[in-house]
Amino acid sequence: ALIRKPVDMATGREYEKCRYAFFPGCQLGAAEPEIVIKAYDSILFQYPDTAIFLQCCGLPAENTDDGGSDNIREENAGDILMKWEALGKPTVITPCMTCYERLRELLPQIPLISLYELLLQLGISGGCNSVDYSMPEPCTSEAEKKAEAAVRELAEDMGVKLHSPKESELPCITYCIDFRDMMKRSGRDAVHILELIYGMGASNTHLIHQHEHEDLQEHESCETGEAIEECDGNCASCSAICSMETAP
Repeated sequence: ALIRKPVDMATGREYEKCRYAFFPGCQLGAAEPEIVIKAYDSILFQYPDTAIFLQCCGLPAENTDDGGSDNIREENAGDILMKWEALGKPTVITPCMTCYERLRELLPQIPLISLYELLLQLGISGGCNSVDYSMPEPCTSEAEKKAEAAVRELAEDMGVKLHSPKESELPCITYCIDFRDMMKRSGRDAVHILELIYGMGASNTHLIHQHEHEDLQEHESCETGEAIEECDGNCASCSAICSMETAP
């Protein structure tokens, strides 16, 4: 866990009370840490008194427990409540709807907003994207319906064309990182909405990018050992010895 108040640039000291706290959840942070950083930066730009609240909501631990889930739930809820109060009782922002529902269930006194609703309110959007995607139906909760509506508007503002989930030949767009990974494991192309907004993530590794070779004019193919004249910057198709770690 990492719970920290930001520094007030005017005073050089931490804010005593935070307006918001960004609670990205454990799954997005594990799968796409760069996106978590980008999202937090974009919130800080608008609201510099936003705290970072890196902690699991507790549900994964409960699901793997063999009998003491009630104790785990109570201890975790009490821990989150104490840390939230220490931050000044901010509104909690989360991109994870599992975290949203869990916090609402255990700690109804904590005000919540989905990251997607906040990004929409702030007018934060990605670049142009005219790709066709199918989008799954939301769950039945009101909170998830609001998040799904915000995601639709964010995607359409970028130029994305959204289709029924029945259009299974199309790539899928989602706001759940676990669902994205499940789709990709099944062989279906999928992308998280935050990957489109921030231009990074595992689903963007096919994009052309600048990467480092000692000599960009001539490289040795890792397959044939023969020299090749140039690399187009696309590690997905490059036959040179490329390091995917250099992708943005």
